[in-house]
Amino acid sequence: MLENVRKTLHAFNESYKQKANKHRRAKVFQPGELVIARLKKERFPTGAYSKLSSITLGPIAIKHKISENAYVVDLLPNILTSATFNMADISPTI
Repeated sequence: MLENVRKTLHAFNESYKQKANKHRRAKVFQPGELVIARLKKERFPTGAYSKLSSITLGPIAIKHKISENAYVVDLLPNILTSATFNMADISPTI
């Protein structure tokens, strides 16, 4: 009986996984490609964040790819934050 429950649970999990991944698109950026980067509150220097400050940067160019989900972008020198962004915080320009 326990084996039957495990098989059923595995089947439901696979079904859920297929439905969840159906609309997921892999974002792969190439060096030189222009993107929009989103800054989160944690990326601002202490005391520099306000709700009215701009939270997007761009269009900015991708310098190089670090891993499957991390990219280094070409930031302006006056922006005092790390140039490494997770792909969740980067979107392509239209």
